[in-house]
Amino acid sequence: MKFIKKGDKIVALSVLLLACILYFIFNFAVFADKPQTAEVYVDGELYASYKLSEIKAQKTVAIETEYGSNVLELTNDGVRITDASCKDKIDVRSGRITKANQMIICIPNRFSVKLTGNGNDVDKVTH
Repeated sequence: MKFIKKGDKIVALSVLLLACILYFIFNFAVFADKPQTAEVYVDGELYASYKLSEIKAQKTVAIETEYGSNVLELTNDGVRITDASCKDKIDVRSGRITKANQMIICIPNRFSVKLTGNGNDVDKVTH
């Protein structure tokens, strides 16, 4: 009795190939821009903006708000959160972001940081 047929192998390989193609498209086409600016938002409002190209050495910035505190580590190629006053510290564990359009969000502190590139953001969202 034969369980795996030739057609099943073809379908499985096709799905695997499609998954690989989509992976490379999203990792190298969607996030291809080198980050230019780190935008810091508190409660949905732009709090600060840092041009990454102007940062020569590692820079640490402490941001204190009424919702809590976060400590950013900025370099010329990315951003990470090194400390936060929130309980779960998911934002600290998320690591460094280095590609345009990536974000780190701290919901308890109403804090987020987004890397922006050369203006290749999403043009329109339709429902």
